[in-house]
Amino acid sequence: MASNDNRTVTTKIRAGLVVAGQQQATKDIAAFNRMVSLNFHSGTNSIEKQHKGEALKEIEKTGQLTQLTQKLLTYRGYVDEQFKDHFRATKMVFKNLLNKSGNKVSDRVLNNHLILLATSIVIAEKEKFGFNLDDLNQWTYDNIVTQTHSIQNEDEISIFWRIFDYLVQSHQAMDGVHFCVE
Repeated sequence: MASNDNRTVTTKIRAGLVVAGQQQATKDIAAFNRMVSLNFHSGTNSIEKQHKGEALKEIEKTGQLTQLTQKLLTYRGYVDEQFKDHFRATKMVFKNLLNKSGNKVSDRVLNNHLILLATSIVIAEKEKFGFNLDDLNQWTYDNIVTQTHSIQNEDEISIFWRIFDYLVQSHQAMDGVHFCVE
């Protein structure tokens, strides 16, 4: 946030936000850079997935999911102590993997994903998750790459050039008439 004297003022983050919708927030690239996009492929769920969804709804009715949040909050001090080291180590690993694969990503997209991953790694030292951390690492890597590609394909400049190219290709914009290339 800019102040009247053109200095940047920062405010501590005190809450998270979930944005639900049917499309990615690519119309506002600045917002899309600041989120972790979770894409769920719609379609028909297997009978097993339907049963698991119904079981989760039943658990939700009992209030046990609230207890889960309370349980996670008991680790707040531990996460505060351990987070920085885990975050740095995880970031080094991911930067090396991304560099080796030739993927260039913004620090913001990388950091937003790794904050969640590092927090999960710290909590996994105290609690058993119902999933494998290696799978979470792989998902995080894939999602960073996917979101970065979406951002690169949908930023304002690339949209402008796609429209410009369309107009030139369809002879609706012509060199020397509508624009001049020197």
